[in-house]
Amino acid sequence: MQQILLPQGVCRLMQRFRDAGYTVHAVGGCVRDALRGVPVHDYDLTTSALPQQVSRLFSDCRLIETGIRHGTVTVIWEQVPYEITTHRLDGDYPDGRHPRQVTFTASLREDLARRDFTANAIAYAPWDGLIDPFGGVADIRCGILRAVGTPEVRFREDALRILRGVRFVARFGWRADAATDRALIGCAPLLQNISRERIREELCGFFKADEVFACLIRYRAVFEAALPQLEALTRSAYHESAGHARQVSAEHPWIRLLALLLPLGEAADAAIASLKPDGRTAADLCLLRDAIMQGQPESNRDAAALYIRLGPGRVRLLSALLHACGGEWRRVEKVWDEIGRQQRPYTLSMLALDGDDLKKYGLSGAAIGHTLQRLLTGACLGIYENTKESLLAHLEECT
Repeated sequence: MQQILLPQGVCRLMQRFRDAGYTVHAVGGCVRDALRGVPVHDYDLTTSALPQQVSRLFSDCRLIETGIRHGTVTVIWEQVPYEITTHRLDGDYPDGRHPRQVTFTASLREDLARRDFTANAIAYAPWDGLIDPFGGVADIRCGILRAVGTPEVRFREDALRILRGVRFVARFGWRADAATDRALIGCAPLLQNISRERIREELCGFFKADEVFACLIRYRAVFEAALPQLEALTRSAYHESAGHARQVSAEHPWIRLLALLLPLGEAADAAIASLKPDGRTAADLCLLRDAIMQGQPESNRDAAALYIRLGPGRVRLLSALLHACGGEWRRVEKVWDEIGRQQRPYTLSMLALDGDDLKKYGLSGAAIGHTLQRLLTGACLGIYENTKESLLAHLEECT
């Protein structure tokens, strides 16, 4: 009987179920990742106990019961949250995402049969070993993504499984078996029924993976369904931008996405906005796209002005994007490097004088803002020393 080393806290939690006469198993991603030999961060459990029985069994713990309608109770056990779900059968999926109703069952096998992929349909308990009715262990060892049952049925039930499957292929370096592969592509249009927020989450996870290029090419239909704007790209343009996305570090999934979308021009903004990113991310991506589209600054002063506009964090992202896309702004990046090394000011708050200082010299209204910006650009370039005396000495040429 193959053993998986579970944390002692998980074992104690499971033992409480067993002492009360219920079955309980670790299930899903935690078992999959343990078998893959990678760190496991979250443990989900499935049990024969009904949700109300779980709540009573752990009445001495903090409980989160927002998922109780679908059989899930989150138990805060030894300060760690665990999602515990009763074995269940799902009804039909009228919206292509959520079951109309769920039915609880005592059968672990029936519960595993409703899951998306064989690698996620494995259960484990120290006293039972691995419960693997669909060959998930062998698929993990062989690096195969295989849907449980009929792939088209699984994807019609919940179309988000399509993007999740592609993400697994990219993240783990797996390949889909023939039937699953055909269904991933053939069922891709179903993604149009999925909320943009859920698509955003899956795309961000995908762009953190290593094998993004091969998946972008193989499953273009999937990404076009998720981002219809991509349909406007020719085959060669799509392949080129997919290659650019691969060159961006996986630490920056949104920048990888932007690299893929850049050939769309202004339409890239609409594609990004459709995913409803947070305000800061949306602003960052819009500024970076604008900077790329406007081209290399013509002068050192323009380079400094762009640095001031973007800030050092965005400038680093812009440089990464430029390099990924094969662009070279060597002269401009040299200016930027010098600004960073010399720790020169790039915001008005870093400037050694302010508007009140300029008022004393007779400036008012818009002239103050205009003068401050010119002084800041000169100090950012190192033309002016960032001291009040030096900046005032150059006041006349900046007004």
